[in-house]
Amino acid sequence: MFARNVANIKSEWLEELGRDNCRHTYAAAHWEKNRGQVVALEKVTLFGLTIVEQRSVAYERINPEEAKAIFIREALVAGETNRKIPFLEHNLSLWQKALVLEDKLRKRGFVNDQETIARLYEQRLPVISDIRSLLKLIKDKGSDDFCVFVKKILSPWRRMKMKYPSILIK
Repeated sequence: MFARNVANIKSEWLEELGRDNCRHTYAAAHWEKNRGQVVALEKVTLFGLTIVEQRSVAYERINPEEAKAIFIREALVAGETNRKIPFLEHNLSLWQKALVLEDKLRKRGFVNDQETIARLYEQRLPVISDIRSLLKLIKDKGSDDFCVFVKKILSPWRRMKMKYPSILIK
């Protein structure tokens, strides 16, 4: 008889009322191109009862250093952004040209790999993990020169370019 008179309970209410007893666990931190930020999936439990299964949350507030590493590796080094950022386009085209030059030489190891490029970004950027913060940083500094790579960072460019021209002259 009593069960028919009880109202439904929404999980949002449980999370709000049992805030101090809720456990939050985070998994699968990844770069989300459409949102332009690093996110993780959150699971909220209250005394073992799952309240929220997979909610996307900004990973920067959970683990800022790891979020920065994911942002650099998956967004900047891979070029997976939904906005055109001048320094990023410059760096990616420079890296592609260096890879083409390496193919002409038919030897590997002249061009820095993705991990080395990620370390270069890590040295130059503070703890950020989204496009909006990156654009704000560029605006605050006045230009994106601090993130622009030069040819000699990526490879010993000049020596190789003179030995191997782009076209063959007959």
